Amino acid sequence: MASTSAPQALQMVVSYLNDIYDNKDASSAERFAALGHATKYLNEARTLDPSETVIRTLDNKTYGQTQDQLAAELLSLEGGLIAAYDSPETQKKAIQIFQKALKYTPNAPHLYRSMAQSYLKLNHRQHAVTTARQALELDPNDIDSRKLLDKIEGTPQLGIKQKDRGSGMSAVGTVLLVLGAIAVFVAPIIAYNMQIYGGMIGWPIIGIPLIWIGSKFSDWGMRNKMLHNALEKDRYQG
Repeated sequence: MASTSAPQALQMVVSYLNDIYDNKDASSAERFAALGHATKYLNEARTLDPSETVIRTLDNKTYGQTQDQLAAELLSLEGGLIAAYDSPETQKKAIQIFQKALKYTPNAPHLYRSMAQSYLKLNHRQHAVTTARQALELDPNDIDSRKLLDKIEGTPQLGIKQKDRGSGMSAVGTVLLVLGAIAVFVAPIIAYNMQIYGGMIGWPIIGIPLIWIGSKFSDWGMRNKMLHNALEKDRYQG
């Protein structure tokens, strides 16, 4: 049944929003259902009187809220629920929803912060940095936005340094492997043909340590070490 007036429809929107905030144990399905009902009533209010506002009380403070602000709030909640599912598809969808919410309230720092978190999960570092900075520009005193920006700017840089070091060590290891293999398998044959019989024993003695050292720092060795460390970390966390 349609609401009889815009104020009544907006009161229903607020009622469903309160249900979402108050019922901490509600499942995602229940929260999505409440958002759906609230959106329906908001659309009714827009049809009846798009200029109508609603009075809300939060933390013992009373303030008026426009229909655009309510729309942004509903979209923000929807984006947050979707972003809770960690997959590239859900993060992209959440970003689209946050962007839509910004059309209603372009100066909402929490929307930029939420977008930055989704960009970070997608490893889109530059987008994450940009949106986190936008949140801080709108609210320089927002500690959460400041900490998020620190996280975004710091962690990827460490990762790049580790990657560069690993690549260099991998190249050195590969060279040692090749030299060791030549010393063990090729040099003795050459020594035999040249009748340098001492070299048949001496070169393998040099080559075997080179192969052992090279295997530790070659691309295969580095990957094997990374896998071992990852498995150890997972085991202790489990």
